[in-house]
Amino acid sequence: MAQYKGAIMFQLVMVVFMGAALLGAMASDPDPLLDFCVSTGDLYSSCKLKEIVTSNDFIYKGTASPGDPTKDPSGFVQTPAQVTQFRALHTLGISIVRLSYAKGGLVNIHTHPHASEMVYVISGKLYVGFVGSDNKLYDGYLEAGYTTVIPRGLVHFSMAVGDDPVYAIAAFNSENPLTQIIPNALFGKSNIPDAVLSKGIGINVATVQSIKDQFRKTYGNDA
Repeated sequence: MAQYKGAIMFQLVMVVFMGAALLGAMASDPDPLLDFCVSTGDLYSSCKLKEIVTSNDFIYKGTASPGDPTKDPSGFVQTPAQVTQFRALHTLGISIVRLSYAKGGLVNIHTHPHASEMVYVISGKLYVGFVGSDNKLYDGYLEAGYTTVIPRGLVHFSMAVGDDPVYAIAAFNSENPLTQIIPNALFGKSNIPDAVLSKGIGINVATVQSIKDQFRKTYGNDA
């Protein structure tokens, strides 16, 4: 057990260095003007006074306890360490997310408008792909110890394959990469008119309505 925990810690350290490399090579957020700026509240708040900043501000324990992916319809749950959870990240241009997949779990088709992403697989096997602006699919299978990169803003997805759950870490070159899930944007609470979707996708209005109904039954009205 001790060896396993040691291996996990090593992997987490490697991911942090991956994120640091992303920050240096492809910085997305503005450069900081101070050593650090621990946020006092929301994303656009002022910095906590340096005199009252402590070492504890730079430690985040939320990633120690992953959620249960079997309780989500997609078979996936994430545990983020981004600026909204870890306020010390404010102005540092870096964040990570702990990824947990049940067998067959899916991170739905989505984009990160503010950041490039690196994914490191801790255990299990993951199928990952992204689509270029020319609509070409770049995909592959990642096993434990493998890493991939997803360019900023491109549509991408990942899915657990095989008989085992998958655990991975994603690193971003932004404190707040944001996520736009494409099916949600089309068929969720955005309420794009049925006529627009019908003509844009090339299906009839009744089919659009059927997809919206099924989507909301599966993911809820807030998706």
